Amino acid sequence: MRCTWCAAGGSLIKPSFPQAFFAFQSTEEIGLTTVIILARQVPVAVEGVVFISGGLSDSDAVKFLNAVNVVANKVLANSPLSPLPHLTLSFGRGLQGDAMQKWVKGDTLMKNL
Repeated sequence: MRCTWCAAGGSLIKPSFPQAFFAFQSTEEIGLTTVIILARQVPVAVEGVVFISGGLSDSDAVKFLNAVNVVANKVLANSPLSPLPHLTLSFGRGLQGDAMQKWVKGDTLMKNL
């Protein structure tokens, strides 16, 4: 990530998870890859990373976030991965998907009564 003519201080970024060659990566590899990318590419001035579900299923989004947290919690202060910004999530669509499907299904059931 390169910041040209912008003030990165106090900003937040909203990425999804790296999923290249998804079929060949384990959840742990996606977590490690995500942490490496963030530590190497996100400017130190960026205050935080707010993960989005990015079209993932509810279960995959939660698994990937957990994998990132497992890796991030093991990073030592003097590690090359230590300049991680604060991590949080914004999984509105991802966490509501199942509930919304059940709600719509409920409407269909009511119409058939």
